[in-house]
Amino acid sequence: MKPSLRLRLAAFGALAALAVSGCNYAFGPGGEPPFSSITVEPVKNETFAPQMQAEIHRQLADSLMQEKALHVVPSGGQGRLSVSLVEYRREISAVNPKDTVQASTYRLSLTAKITLVDARNGKVLMKDRVVRAWLSAYADDGFLRTESQTLPLVSRELAKQIKDAVTGVW
Repeated sequence: MKPSLRLRLAAFGALAALAVSGCNYAFGPGGEPPFSSITVEPVKNETFAPQMQAEIHRQLADSLMQEKALHVVPSGGQGRLSVSLVEYRREISAVNPKDTVQASTYRLSLTAKITLVDARNGKVLMKDRVVRAWLSAYADDGFLRTESQTLPLVSRELAKQIKDAVTGVW
């Protein structure tokens, strides 16, 4: 199987899993969140992953908007979520069998710390919780192209993990 086809299949699988996992989700085991609106503060990027803060913010807001019991508002939300990207890693997970110096597969991972505050009373509900997401990237078309195609998928998975952490605490 061609590696570019494997990348497409992996991307399709990740998107399908994301679509299925969002169906009929409720906060925790039947619980209600302590607030009905949330503001996602601008994401801070402490990594060398280029322009990821805007991508994570957009995908996180989109993911949270799928929650029926929670409204995402640009400011003044009853809940306030802050996200800091703290680590971006590229690790070689397989080498080209014809050239062992050249990587054929990379593992790209993003790590964030999230803090959730009840803005009405200042109570910290979650502080510096570590959330991590990763995907494998097949580098047949060159690493830079593969990285630019895979990073949005990794950021989407990180946004899902953050949403699950925020909505699963009740």
